[in-house]
Amino acid sequence: ILITDGEISNEDEVMDLVQRHNNTTTISTVGIGRGTNEFLIKGVARAAGGASELIAPQERIEPKVLRLFQKVLAGRISALKIDCGNKIDQAPAYPVAFMRQPTSIFAKIKKGDFQDEYIIVKQCDRQGTILRKWNIDLEKVNDEKTPISKLWAREKIRDIEEGSVTHEGSQQRPRKEGRKQNEVVELSRKYGIISRSTSFVGIEKKSDSEKTDSDMALRVVPTLVTSGWHGLRDQPMYMRRDSTIRYSRRADAQYSIRCMSDVYGDEPADISAPTFMRRAGAMLRRPFQRVAKPTSDRKTRSMKDDDLLKILSLQCAGGGFNIDRVIEDSLQISHSEWQSIKDDMNVKNHPDCLRLLATAIILAFLEVSFGARRNEWEGVVAKSRNWLDEQITKVSPTIKDDPLADWAKKFIKEKLKTS
Repeated sequence: ILITDGEISNEDEVMDLVQRHNNTTTISTVGIGRGTNEFLIKGVARAAGGASELIAPQERIEPKVLRLFQKVLAGRISALKIDCGNKIDQAPAYPVAFMRQPTSIFAKIKKGDFQDEYIIVKQCDRQGTILRKWNIDLEKVNDEKTPISKLWAREKIRDIEEGSVTHEGSQQRPRKEGRKQNEVVELSRKYGIISRSTSFVGIEKKSDSEKTDSDMALRVVPTLVTSGWHGLRDQPMYMRRDSTIRYSRRADAQYSIRCMSDVYGDEPADISAPTFMRRAGAMLRRPFQRVAKPTSDRKTRSMKDDDLLKILSLQCAGGGFNIDRVIEDSLQISHSEWQSIKDDMNVKNHPDCLRLLATAIILAFLEVSFGARRNEWEGVVAKSRNWLDEQITKVSPTIKDDPLADWAKKFIKEKLKTS
């Protein structure tokens, strides 16, 4: 697992290193912070057959990491190929799929070369032996109203940009790079997809009657700068609308901004001006504004995240859950109620009936209340589910003549309905 802020500029060398070892090493990546190198984070994961996640500032790390581990632990299927009996151009060329996760593979074929109603997707080993195959039914769509061709082109360009580089001889690499760039430019122009080698310019044509003889004016357009970069600090600077701004030249040839009048709260330290303001005589047009406080929705969402993570933290090392105040508060079950339920449980000489009961109830609670976030917790509680199955096989616990697992589901649904 590679966790990084992504401030790396030699992406091609990193990709090449990863691809040369992808037969023995799988890498999954997590990008954290502002301005992460998304091309690198996702590209390394694709090249190494892993998964990737991006975590923004103020966003909880745990749910994204749990989701990534769920993908990795569920197992992957690599070397997938589309077979339709004709020559096709598949993108991505070497897709990786994760169990119970959606996967998209695109293929380009000449019109008229394929008329069947299904295709075959195969997984083969290095010797070409078919390990698995799936028959996929096709649905005919109007190509003019769907972006399938552009999606294929985007994946094809990505394949070329992230492709491995040969090293046979000193002249091979420049030639290879030149061919790659030409192919990317051609695809980009044909399908209208922006790439590392291309960009698009809008041209407005006017008739003679619309043309004017007025002079063209040069305007400085501010550019968004990633927070914390170019010397711009994370914390906001608060100042009154009538504040004046003065620029002072520092020893490192950077311009800084200082508020010369009253500020809200403590006076902030100097901050370096962003790139578009680093010029003699540049003026700040608009005063800084106070940053809005987080909304109540964000606070509520964060609290819900905490509930799930606190519940998962109660899991025992060998599987199973212990009773805790968090569970009692979430389910509104008092300690005396736990004891009453335990006394109603019919079990054959189990050394820890409360742990057995708590595990069944918590697993049912996760299913009912956090089913939409299954990919975050399912892999984490797998050992507790196995532990519970083993105990049920050994002692066959029941409550009111219902098997423990069935009773727990009914109990949770009734609890949530009444609360």
